[in-house]
Amino acid sequence: MNSLHETNIALFKTLKELHLPIGKFVVFGSGAMLARDLSEGRDLDVLVTDELFQEYRNKPKWKIKKTDLDVYLCKDSIELWNIWRPGTWDTRELINNAEMIDDIPFVSLETTLRWKKMRGSEKDLMHALVIESYLKKNTTTQRGQNTSSL
Repeated sequence: MNSLHETNIALFKTLKELHLPIGKFVVFGSGAMLARDLSEGRDLDVLVTDELFQEYRNKPKWKIKKTDLDVYLCKDSIELWNIWRPGTWDTRELINNAEMIDDIPFVSLETTLRWKKMRGSEKDLMHALVIESYLKKNTTTQRGQNTSSL
């Protein structure tokens, strides 16, 4: 079992308590880094199917938030998105190719690395270096398997 920051453990616990259906969501953003304790997080970005997004849009306590281009849902430290930017991402493909860690589907570190480089902020480029270093030191695991525990 990894030794995660307490804040990361709390984030994953909050996500699991939602009981989101497997096959309808994937953790994106820095989530794959948090699962490996490569960073400490404040929130989790979760990419969901349009169907699941509409379902949660009508649930109590979920707030609708807006960016310049998109709308997302927020409750506590969990953000639900039905589109991901920058870039063009196929939600279904990301969900189908998710890496399972402790029964939570995550976008692969390789995909996270591509996204971080696209964003290009100072923080994202620093994260990209951390991911590249991690990938060099570790062998890749098969997708679709429960590869480790949080």
